[in-house]
Amino acid sequence: MFLYIFYRFPLHTKQGRREQKEFTHQIERAGFSRIHPGLYIRYCTTQATANSHKQKILSFIPQKCEISIIFVADKQQTYNHHYWGNRRIKKIDENNLSPRPYIEFF
Repeated sequence: MFLYIFYRFPLHTKQGRREQKEFTHQIERAGFSRIHPGLYIRYCTTQATANSHKQKILSFIPQKCEISIIFVADKQQTYNHHYWGNRRIKKIDENNLSPRPYIEFF
C-alpha cells in the first residue's frame, strides 16, 4: 500500500514558511520520499502500518495548512508512473541541422 501526502501552506507569511519547512523535515524523517514540492510518498507493507504513519503525520500537522492523505493499493499503484532523474535527450547531429517540422492547421 502506498501513502501519498499532498500539502499546501500559506507561504506569504514568515510563520507559514517556517511551519512548512518543519513539516517537510518531519515527513522526511518518517521515511517519505519527495516526488514534487508539496507531494510525498511512502510504501507501507500493510494497512496497519499505513494507519500508524497516518496517525504520526496527524500528530504534527500545523494549524493553518491544507493536507490530504491518500491511500493507494498496490494494484492501483501499477497504473501510476513516476520517473526520477533526467530523461534521455537525443543528441542533435550538428552536420544535419534541419528545422523541426511544424503542425499546419490550414
